[in-house]
Amino acid sequence: MEIIKEEILEAIMNAKEECKDTINSIKVGIPEEKPDMDNLKSMEEDGLIRLEGDKILLTRKGEEKGLQVIRRHRLAECLMGYVLHIPPETMEKIACEMEHTLLPEVEESICTLLGHPDTAPDGKWIPPGKCCLQKSRKIQKTLVSVAELEAGDKGKIAYIRPKSHSRLQKLTSFGLIPGQSIKLIQKKPAFCVLFEQTELAIEKEIAEEIFVWKTEEGH
Repeated sequence: MEIIKEEILEAIMNAKEECKDTINSIKVGIPEEKPDMDNLKSMEEDGLIRLEGDKILLTRKGEEKGLQVIRRHRLAECLMGYVLHIPPETMEKIACEMEHTLLPEVEESICTLLGHPDTAPDGKWIPPGKCCLQKSRKIQKTLVSVAELEAGDKGKIAYIRPKSHSRLQKLTSFGLIPGQSIKLIQKKPAFCVLFEQTELAIEKEIAEEIFVWKTEEGH
């Protein structure tokens, strides 16, 4: 029952992002578990939602819980899309399972590992967590973006978090892929990285999207 309630809350949140608030509008988001009135009445009794005719509105408690579910789902998508490069059709299925099982400490670790992303691979907003608000950096600068390196620093690409798929394709075509060792040659007037005897100049915005495990060899 708890999972069904979380699925309904997630569907309500997704519908809300599209400025929809009817019971029928949330059924699209949960085709396998269409909410019946018993589910909705139970959630209303729990103080999660408020029913007004055919409209379904979130209470403060319901919105807080819904944001948690959305956050876990979209962080799972980031992990699979940015780091594991799992196809979108598979990513959605796994994310739906992970959103119900991620422990808070695991969720925070994933968020920190990914550099506290604010958007999922499909461009949807990721609600911030405590680690984001506190700007927690548990990895202690071991995992950083290329933009945070200094000239002479070396690292191995952990993942790329591009704002567009076309940009990811362009970078991978150059050979900038997870596992590739790189060295930052300079930061001005443009970022210049060296890998496999190839020098490539990139803009700061792109340098901020490439995350590397910083190696001990420095400048």
